[in-house]
Amino acid sequence: MTHPDIGDLIVGSSQVIRNLRDEVRRAAPRRTPVLIQGPTGAGKELVAQGLHSESGRRGPFVPFNAAAIPEGVFESELFGHVRGAFSGAVRNQPGLLRRACHGTAFMDEVAELPSAAQAKLLRVLDTHEVCPVGGDIGKPTDFRLVAATNVDLIAAVRHGQFRADLLFRLRGIVITVPALRDHPEDIRLLAVHFSRIAMAESGGAEIVFTSSALRCLEEYTWPGNVRELRQTVEYAAFLSEGSAVDDRHIAHALSRPGVDDILFTQELEERRGLLTLLNAHAGDVAAMALALGIDRSTAYRRMHRLGITVASRGPRRRTEAVGAGAELMRRES
Repeated sequence: MTHPDIGDLIVGSSQVIRNLRDEVRRAAPRRTPVLIQGPTGAGKELVAQGLHSESGRRGPFVPFNAAAIPEGVFESELFGHVRGAFSGAVRNQPGLLRRACHGTAFMDEVAELPSAAQAKLLRVLDTHEVCPVGGDIGKPTDFRLVAATNVDLIAAVRHGQFRADLLFRLRGIVITVPALRDHPEDIRLLAVHFSRIAMAESGGAEIVFTSSALRCLEEYTWPGNVRELRQTVEYAAFLSEGSAVDDRHIAHALSRPGVDDILFTQELEERRGLLTLLNAHAGDVAAMALALGIDRSTAYRRMHRLGITVASRGPRRRTEAVGAGAELMRRES
């Protein structure tokens, strides 16, 4: 099986990126779990792919996003299930971890793991066996787990939202992916790299940037990191209609709602909905979790992420916004 070169996955000539590639190469041959930390859009999955590519493991790279799997089917998706384990289980399914046998299982947004799945994953890492839902015998499997997060898992442990023993197992090796603002000297190289990918995918002509376009890219702060840069380059190339990409095309591409605005709107809507439901249950987090069909620890994780806390004052509870939630309130007003 041919794997992509690490230089095509982790692109850049800055010292920061060279150090990152070296770190990935050193960590890759080991079986130890890896925890990748870094902001949204910084390229954590590309680093995971680099670990797999350099590992020499002959099995597949199996990515999955913990936040994207509905909680009711999480254990089935992750660990598999046997026929008849539940309604609709008409055949045996191996699950994501067993599909990664002899390869790498990449778990993004690991902080969103439900508490029951955390306990079961810890056992899998300790025994190297996966027991499917509805089964009573663990099935040996050989995979390398790489997890990623953009949140502070140590703080999540302190708040009772993540198991300390699982965190200790996950951070056998910790790799931190830098924000784009920490290596701005790579922006030009990345822009050309993304333009070549866009050209190859569309079958169009070579994309050329004017010096003013490149300056425009370098002067922007990139809150969405390399993911936002790639999307901007692709859209600017579309706007240029085959001519050189100049600063007007870049400015137009950047004038669309930015990552900060989109994330703010999403968080604001999610926070409003959670507060409404929490107030409807008089601040009872357990009742709110039941109404959402999630466990209480997951509810507390969402509340913490959105800056919502429940304060007891006499016989009544009230909800408060703290931290990020307070900032959302200020921005909303």
